Amino acid sequence: DLDVLRRAPKRLLMAGVGDMLAKYVSICEWRISHLINGEYYCDRIASLVRRSVGKCLESAEGLLNGDADAAANVMEGLILAGIAMSLAGVSRPASGMEHYFSHIWDIRALERHGRPDYHGIQVGVGTMLSLRIYAFIGALVPDRRKALESVDRFDYRQWQATLRGFLGSGAEELIRRESVEGKYDKAKHRKRLEVIIERWPEIREIIAEELPDVTEIRNFMLSLGMPVEPAEIGIGREEAALTFRVTKDIRDKYIASRLLWDLGVLEEAAERL
Repeated sequence: DLDVLRRAPKRLLMAGVGDMLAKYVSICEWRISHLINGEYYCDRIASLVRRSVGKCLESAEGLLNGDADAAANVMEGLILAGIAMSLAGVSRPASGMEHYFSHIWDIRALERHGRPDYHGIQVGVGTMLSLRIYAFIGALVPDRRKALESVDRFDYRQWQATLRGFLGSGAEELIRRESVEGKYDKAKHRKRLEVIIERWPEIREIIAEELPDVTEIRNFMLSLGMPVEPAEIGIGREEAALTFRVTKDIRDKYIASRLLWDLGVLEEAAERL
C-alpha cells in the first residue's frame, strides 16, 4: 500500500535506502570472490540488482516529501534484491561486508541486553565504512612477503579470545564454523594469494567499476538525513575498528576483510576507520 509506505516514519524509509546502498558493495565482492575463488557469479542477476539500486537512488529525495513513486522504488528494489538472492541461491547479490557490520552490532546488543538500531540504518553506516575500506584497497600494491609473514604470525587461539571478549557467547558459533570452513588455513591462503597477485589489476578494475565515490555517497546520505558515522548510532571508533576485523569471521564468504587479511594489511585498514 503506497499510501502507507510513503507516510512511514522517515527513519524507516531511510533504513530501506540504507539496505539498497549496500548492493554496491555486495555486487563488487561477489565479482571479486568469483575472480579469486571461482565462486559462482551471474551478471544477469547482478544487473537486475544494479538497475534497482539506480532506480531507487534517483528518486530517493522524494521520500522526504512523501512521494509515492519514491516509496515504490525503494520497496521494489528491496523485493527484487530478495528475488535476486533466490535466483542465485546465495545472499551474494544483496549482502556483503556492510551487512556483517550490522550483524555484529546486533550480536553485541543482544549480549548486553541492549537494542540495536534498524537493520538498514546500521547497514547504511556499514556501507560507508566499506566504501572507505575499498578506497584503501584500490590504492594498494600487493606484497607477497608481507602477506606470508603476516599470516605466519597470526595466532588463531589468541584471536578466539578476542572474539569471545568482543561477542560473548555469540563467538562460539563463529569459532565452531571455522573448524569446518578453514578460512585461516595457510595452504589455502598461499593459493589465494598467488591468484590475488596475478589478477590484482582486474580486482582494482572491478572496484572502480562497481563502487561509487565515498564522498558522493556520504553527501547523498546526509541530504536525506541519514547517519553516516558509527558514532551517530552509538558505536565508538575502537568498536567500529574491531567490528571490521571480526567481519571476516561471520561466515565463509569472501569479503574485503578477508582479502585484506590475505594481503597482510588488515590492521592497517582498521586504523583508517
